[in-house]
Amino acid sequence: MFTHAGSRIVLLVLVGGLLLSATPSMGSIVVGDRMYFGDWNTSLNGGPFTAYAINPSTFASFTTFCALSEGTLYVNGGAGYRYEVTNVGLAGTNPSYALAEHTAWLYSSFMTGSLSGYVNNKAHNDALQYGVWNSMGQTDAILQADGNFNANAKAAYLTYGWNQTPASWTGYGNVKIAQLRYLNNTTPAQDILFEDVPEPTTMSLLALGGLAMLRRRKK
Repeated sequence: MFTHAGSRIVLLVLVGGLLLSATPSMGSIVVGDRMYFGDWNTSLNGGPFTAYAINPSTFASFTTFCALSEGTLYVNGGAGYRYEVTNVGLAGTNPSYALAEHTAWLYSSFMTGSLSGYVNNKAHNDALQYGVWNSMGQTDAILQADGNFNANAKAAYLTYGWNQTPASWTGYGNVKIAQLRYLNNTTPAQDILFEDVPEPTTMSLLALGGLAMLRRRKK
């Protein structure tokens, strides 16, 4: 469920307002990180949107989706609508909705720009949002009950072939689920997808090289 600030529109959201180009998170999202959301602009009750860090969070802004149709987020309402990460892992708030390998592939392919035929438009974003929910085990009946089923999005998802996980993909890659709560109370909000991207090894090597040079100079 997703709510557009200013008009309580219930959304099925994997979510959000998509950036023109997806920006991977830099570093890990951890419990206690705080964020707000913007850039939502799709026709389905969901679609990609952007997570923005609030101090003391250290991750860079990134594009995300709601992992489930249940739950609520306010998007495009600015930093006044704040959330805190309460758990990070491979399952949402409902234990039956564990992260699926196909969901991980969809999101990872979207983030890396390798999802075949994807174009940043409402039709594709609707199809991708439907695919996330569907691959997380949320059936059409569940989506219909939530008011989040879109027949056109389902048809497009199948037509684009995004329902087929490549044989080369196994596991979850760097994809995880972050569970959120409203910052001003203890009420659970929504679960979102993100990539737990470690700092590049080369950066660590460069840092070590720099320390070695400093030691040599001191000697």
